[in-house]
Amino acid sequence: MKVPYSWIQEFLDIDLSPVQVEKLLTMAGLEVEGIEGVGQDFSDVIVVKVIQVDPHPDADKLCVATVFDGEQRYQIVCGDPKCRVGMRTALAKVGARLKSAEGEVFKIRKTKLRGVESFGMLCSGK
Repeated sequence: MKVPYSWIQEFLDIDLSPVQVEKLLTMAGLEVEGIEGVGQDFSDVIVVKVIQVDPHPDADKLCVATVFDGEQRYQIVCGDPKCRVGMRTALAKVGARLKSAEGEVFKIRKTKLRGVESFGMLCSGK
């Protein structure tokens, strides 16, 4: 059974690292098969709400989305035909690091796509 470290911290008043907790559980006779990190393949990814979607002026298959994170608005050029006002999605901000399915790490930069500036990338579930 997998147990989130946050649950262990909720039930036990401890200030130990996951590795230290693993050693203590093992010494108590409980088998710990391993520790898995979550979310280590990316950084600077936040949840945003799409507040405006306009067609791209120079590309039929692209749109220009304005998204809001509760504090700041971002202009994003997007190729997803399902992008619509009101949806919530993940935004990799400028400077974010993502890992592709092939294991390649890449950094998100401010860029121009067909003459329109994009300040990040809307992310899919992949």
